[in-house]
Amino acid sequence: MASIDTYLAVITSEHNAKPNFVAMVSVFCQASVDQQNLLETFSTLFDVDFAVGDQLDKIGERVGVSRHLNRMVLGVDTLDDPTYRVLIKLFIAENTWDGTVPGIYNIWNAILASTYGPILVDDFQDMTMAIVLMVPPVGLLILAILTNGYFLMRPAGVGIIGFFTPSVPGDPVFGFDAENASISGFDVGAWAIPI
Repeated sequence: MASIDTYLAVITSEHNAKPNFVAMVSVFCQASVDQQNLLETFSTLFDVDFAVGDQLDKIGERVGVSRHLNRMVLGVDTLDDPTYRVLIKLFIAENTWDGTVPGIYNIWNAILASTYGPILVDDFQDMTMAIVLMVPPVGLLILAILTNGYFLMRPAGVGIIGFFTPSVPGDPVFGFDAENASISGFDVGAWAIPI
């Protein structure tokens, strides 16, 4: 934080004992100190984690996403601040994404996994892929991301054929040649159903 004392401390000994001179320097320098302090707050005013209302709208405008949805989701067409903040973070991550499937996992895990659970990206190796949400989607944000086309993380030229969830919540999806927490074979894996 800038202070007027910084400027008063550099007044030479010849003038620092003269109250009128010190008062004049204080008046002239105070405007500069106020501007410096205001500029220091800009980084927090437009920080995604601290911004609210119009500040978030300005960040969203810069990033390329609006709080007003393309269509109604659960009767809502405008996101509240906490939901909009998460969507902005997702768009910032998408804008810096490296275009790889591991990058999709990194972004999802960093921004959405703690609230919406893990995902499985199924790359069919024919320029299409599917996204499986391992936990059934609940909440406005995730439905808005899926139904309004906000989930744009796909390699160039690759289409997303759909979003799915296991038919038995919490179970891995059915698949061959893999046995892990996300994919499992007969008697364990659940069918993937469209969202």
